[in-house]
Amino acid sequence: MPFDTDQAIRAVNGWRFPGLRAAILIAGAAQVALWCYLWVFIAEHANPKGDGMEWVAWGRQPASSGCSPRPALIIGAVNRLLILGALFAVIGAVLNVMVFTEIAQELAGNP
Repeated sequence: MPFDTDQAIRAVNGWRFPGLRAAILIAGAAQVALWCYLWVFIAEHANPKGDGMEWVAWGRQPASSGCSPRPALIIGAVNRLLILGALFAVIGAVLNVMVFTEIAQELAGNP
């Protein structure tokens, strides 16, 4: 049986799952909102008499935030390969929550 490229792409498109595109776009937007909230969180918890090294955490965040929401949002906007977009959205959400939790623990003083 020869490999059928069209059938493989149809399997990954994800059009059979209603609401998958909306879920991808919402998950990507939530990750971007978390990144924006991180700026507010660091501003509220930074030491006013410190050296400002708390902001290094915010500078590192786009590296982990930019890896997954951007492709997920692009894939959701194009409405192709939605299964792959959902995978990017889930991996990105897990990474962003892990990074945000680590930064919150560091700024809260909990080792």
